[in-house]
Amino acid sequence: MRTTLELSNHLIKDLMSIEKWSSKTQAIEAAIEDFVRRRRLDNLISARGRLKVKDVSSELRKMELHGR
Repeated sequence: MRTTLELSNHLIKDLMSIEKWSSKTQAIEAAIEDFVRRRRLDNLISARGRLKVKDVSSELRKMELHGR
């Protein structure tokens, strides 16, 4: 998707200095991906203690032993 943005020069320079991306587009996409990943992790961490998870590890071990 093509988008026109007004971005601070010093922020772009700082971003580009962190990694050696070959373009501003790559740098901005990487920054957005990192932001989304971190926000999802934060949301998952904040749900700690409220999620019910069934422990199926023993069943998985049995399946591995029997080659299934």
